[in-house]
Amino acid sequence: MNSKRILAAGCIAMTTLSGAAARAQQVELTAAEREWLAAHPQINFGPYGNYEPLQYIDKDGVHRGLGADYVARVEQLLSIEFTLVQTGTWQEILDQARAREIDVIALAAETADRKAYLSFTSPYIDLPAVIIARDTVEKQLTLADLAGLRVAVAQGYAVHDYLKESYPDLLLDPVADTRTGLRKVSFGMSDVFISDMAVASHYIQQEGITNLRVVGETGFVYHMGFAIRNDWPVLAGIIEKALAAIPPQERTAIFRKWISLSHETEFASRSLMFVLLGIVASVLVVAVSVIVWNASLQRRVRRRTEQIKESEERIRRIIGTALDAVITMDAGGVVTGWTEQAETTFGWTRDEAKGRVLAELIIPEQFREAHQRGLAHFLATTEGPVLNKRIEITGLHKEGHEIPVELAIAPIRTGVTFEFCAFVRDITQRKKAQEEIERHHDELEERVAERTAELQRAKEAAEAALGEVKQLRGLLPICSYCKRVREGEDYTLSVEAYLAEHTDAQLSHGVCPDCYEKHVRPQVDRL
Repeated sequence: MNSKRILAAGCIAMTTLSGAAARAQQVELTAAEREWLAAHPQINFGPYGNYEPLQYIDKDGVHRGLGADYVARVEQLLSIEFTLVQTGTWQEILDQARAREIDVIALAAETADRKAYLSFTSPYIDLPAVIIARDTVEKQLTLADLAGLRVAVAQGYAVHDYLKESYPDLLLDPVADTRTGLRKVSFGMSDVFISDMAVASHYIQQEGITNLRVVGETGFVYHMGFAIRNDWPVLAGIIEKALAAIPPQERTAIFRKWISLSHETEFASRSLMFVLLGIVASVLVVAVSVIVWNASLQRRVRRRTEQIKESEERIRRIIGTALDAVITMDAGGVVTGWTEQAETTFGWTRDEAKGRVLAELIIPEQFREAHQRGLAHFLATTEGPVLNKRIEITGLHKEGHEIPVELAIAPIRTGVTFEFCAFVRDITQRKKAQEEIERHHDELEERVAERTAELQRAKEAAEAALGEVKQLRGLLPICSYCKRVREGEDYTLSVEAYLAEHTDAQLSHGVCPDCYEKHVRPQVDRL
């Protein structure tokens, strides 16, 4: 079979597989996603100008290449237009993305370092990285054979990070771009250059370089898609939807447009045969392994599948027995999970609730707009004032009446977007108990107030009685014989002493006429 036909078949198969899961050519955005786009009219896009034929800036300053076609298609599907930002080398583009000066990169592979500031969509092109050397090198090389050699690699590329992490002892020679790396090897300034086949073949043909060939594979594959600043997860989900809407045949057409199969230099032909031989050998090994181990693998798969199902069922039962309702929803606000307790609390069955917008089911109408704003704010900033804490709010039952609930919401990152898990507890009975306690408290306070008033009245009566005593009002107990006044249990005080102790009166002493005649005169007469 002609090598070009084999490569064409491989490329078509690759792009077909990558688009196999694509939906119809239509992007359905949620209300929160449309709101987000409306709130972000400017989205800065950083094109890489020196990566032909995948992405470059032509002499007229126009962004072109395979990546540019995908950008244009995403813009068309979403009815938006990215704002192009002036860029330099690939490393400078990454620095701009880290500084949030660039929001979107059209063609980038995921690495551990980049995940600190970027999110990645599903890849739309996969390219293997190979080892390129001068044609005087006759033997095939692996990465392990490169010890002691000068290994050129484009600075900041994903394969550069891979080599630094996996082969720290290699003598790396970082270069600005693919063209520079090929020239350094061709001129003997470096021993080998690590690059993907598509871009390397293009520049070798463009530069007219005839003394290079592929001498080995690296085992590293560029899985490249869009990269989006990771504090904008909503945009990542939107672009993921747009990519999924591009059908397989259109992806194949874009690939054929930029990855040319008509030019077959000696480098490309030999490299192709090398890759194909490796693929054939790998396929044979895999086929033999599959035949030998097929029965065993099937048993393992069945056993593992049963274990997973049992584990999922166990988790479902555990969650199902929880006293709280557990509800999950996606970033668009659509219900994805609904437990039995949720059915009891809100009246909707699992089948009725799943796939519906949560706000329409359990959030009272007067709070729905605030709910949508809060969801959009979190997806744009990853911040939410009510997340990861318990709050008391009002929920809506299927029958239309409102119920008090206690709510805790936890966001869960899933790839480039978020899901949300809500734990909801009906606190109707608790509220009734609190109201009963408050009612009893009010009654107790009322009784205390009444008793206090009674005591105050008794005190006032006692003070009034004492006042009467001090004014010699009321009954004064006096012995008929000794004329002493009763104090407590005994008659111990004379009237004079009693008056002095219990009144404010001042006493004067004299003799009445009767007593004078009776007691004093006889004494005077005797004198």
